[in-house]
Amino acid sequence: MKLLRGSLAVLGMAASVALLASCATTGSAGASSGSPANGAIVIPKATGAIPVDGNATGWPATSGIAINDDADGVTGNIKLCYDATNLYVFVAVNGDKAINFNHGKDIWNGNALEILFGMDPNASKFEAAMGSKDYQIGLSPGNPRAKIEPTSHDWTHNNGQAASAMKVVVTAQGYQMEASIPWSHFAGFTPASGATFAVDFALDEASGMGLSRDGQWIMDGNADYYHVPSQWTKVAALE
Repeated sequence: MKLLRGSLAVLGMAASVALLASCATTGSAGASSGSPANGAIVIPKATGAIPVDGNATGWPATSGIAINDDADGVTGNIKLCYDATNLYVFVAVNGDKAINFNHGKDIWNGNALEILFGMDPNASKFEAAMGSKDYQIGLSPGNPRAKIEPTSHDWTHNNGQAASAMKVVVTAQGYQMEASIPWSHFAGFTPASGATFAVDFALDEASGMGLSRDGQWIMDGNADYYHVPSQWTKVAALE
């Protein structure tokens, strides 16, 4: 799905308020444990060490989640895998650049990947507000050419970096970004085979010089995906 936000210069104060709200909230579609649900996104378990090198070295086979933003000609793929210590995220983006000049809570305003997790096994899919076990985490590629390091941020808990390691590789078509998020970041969650949780993704896009976000690809939901739990329709299951 594609949602155009418009530039801050055009939308002015109204956009600033709306986008600030987007960075401050998230939601949950509920999570559970046991056998993977039908249609779940299965996250394979790593069989060896996963070096975070921006190339998905050592990853098990996984088809990932396709990105196809026809409006802007952006395509790519998001993949997940895990081990006992980390959840690993890899995204390959074609048609957009590894440019984000922002840091901390402002990384939404550039090229970035937002991942939303609902880790509460008792949450209802009808809940209208986030809980303490919901997470909205952003991964920014920074700007390798300008020597701006990639960075992450947990907006929901406002506790800074969520990723323990990140690496970005610039490609002829765009960029690849890889990150490891420690399971310890998700309070009370145990990464066991068959465990499931709610998940959603949003790819923030900044065309041109990448100075500000002007579009967003959302896997599930619409402009309210970040605070309306019923829009979180996908479940991820650990292999």
